[in-house]
Amino acid sequence: MPDSFSLQLIFMAKKKTRKKKTAKKKEPKKAPEPKAVKKEVVNEKEPALQEPMEKKEDAPEKGTGLKTIVFAILFVAVATLAVYVLFIQPTEKFVPGTEVDSETFLQIFDSTENVYIFMDVRGVTDPDVKHNILQCGVDFAASSGMGPKNATYFSLGDEGCITPRGSSEDSYCFNELRKGVAIYIHEGSATSYHSNGIVVGVGSDYSLGTCGIHRS
Repeated sequence: MPDSFSLQLIFMAKKKTRKKKTAKKKEPKKAPEPKAVKKEVVNEKEPALQEPMEKKEDAPEKGTGLKTIVFAILFVAVATLAVYVLFIQPTEKFVPGTEVDSETFLQIFDSTENVYIFMDVRGVTDPDVKHNILQCGVDFAASSGMGPKNATYFSLGDEGCITPRGSSEDSYCFNELRKGVAIYIHEGSATSYHSNGIVVGVGSDYSLGTCGIHRS
């Protein structure tokens, strides 16, 4: 009996030992798997971080180019406006008052003693238009409505302002317009009535005697 019992114990001990050994052998096989996964994730993120950084470096260059073009356009526009104001646009001009209808203007005209017929041909390049502006002023002067008025005639061209007393400064002629009702004739296509005068636009087509103030 002792011999058989000892054999069973030894057999059982060997079985337990084998189970422990096999268990120890299986545990190390699972350990490398998470390490391999970590390495793969790190390698995938590295190139993704580099690509956006390269795109950010290119963006400022495109923005700088657009700003340069915008500044260049603004500079040309400002320079063109400055040239127009300084060299092309007349330095003096007639400033119309409040716009009124024709009947109201005739009432203002009747109550005014001084009338200024102003023919502005500055900057007019078409000789026909220039002639028509001057002819319109002559027709106004010859109209029946000018009879009892104290009328003064100005013509303003590139050579300066011509008055009944000779040449004068542009500022003098425009200041005189404030002393009465002005009949301001210039290149254009529209006529408007104002509290301080009438603005008459004349073009290349003009019929003799069209301009004037006539009494019925």
